[in-house]
Amino acid sequence: MSKLEPPWAVDEPDGSNLENCAVVEGPLKMADARCDEQQCVVCAVPRRPVWKLLGACERYHRNTHFVALQDPSEGFLFRGYSDYRIVRDGSQWLWWDWRNSQTVATLSSGVNGVPIGRQDWRLTRPMCGQTEGETRRLLLTPCPADFFSCDDASCIRLYQRCDLKFDCRDKSDESGCQLVRFPPVYRPDLPPVVNNRNNESSPLPVTVRVIIESADVDTPSMHMHVNLNVSMTWQEARLNFLNLNEDYTLNR
Repeated sequence: MSKLEPPWAVDEPDGSNLENCAVVEGPLKMADARCDEQQCVVCAVPRRPVWKLLGACERYHRNTHFVALQDPSEGFLFRGYSDYRIVRDGSQWLWWDWRNSQTVATLSSGVNGVPIGRQDWRLTRPMCGQTEGETRRLLLTPCPADFFSCDDASCIRLYQRCDLKFDCRDKSDESGCQLVRFPPVYRPDLPPVVNNRNNESSPLPVTVRVIIESADVDTPSMHMHVNLNVSMTWQEARLNFLNLNEDYTLNR
């Protein structure tokens, strides 16, 4: 049996030997408490949250949507909207295609014993250009589209991503905050090729900026030395910008 490491709330556990029972203080926030204390809870679940498996290169969205269930015979599992399930098999988790009786990927050492969040799965069939036996990072998350999913599957607002302060408990929101993605071959001194609708080259609009600076004036010889700085700018379409923030001062 694997040891479960629950997602503790801030400064928890803090009761040492005096608090030996666990309570839930909020979503993915657990704390220790005295076992002789009575705890009350009020909860309302209008519908089960939908978990999405991202990074799987599936053609249809329904193939990546799951609902967490507690089945009397199979135990805790994620049941998909289509042919997939994520089930526990001994010490590992299986991404299972029940219609074809085929394992898609396996997770041997899930963080905290569960497959949620960003974790490295081993593929048992080709996927996304990778071959069987390779490792692929997948994300099982309940976060809506306008939220960022932390590595532990907790959710923060999208604008909190890469804002120079930690908002995720695991501090994963400030990882991989690359702003510019360059193509494999990129020469900043060469302008991009502009193609029109007929795939023919078109003129590239270029802005030229000239700065003339007076460096030295020799009155007797009537000579003046100047520095001439010429810069050219154009709209760069070869770059992809990532993790841009509404606060433009953070996009540097």
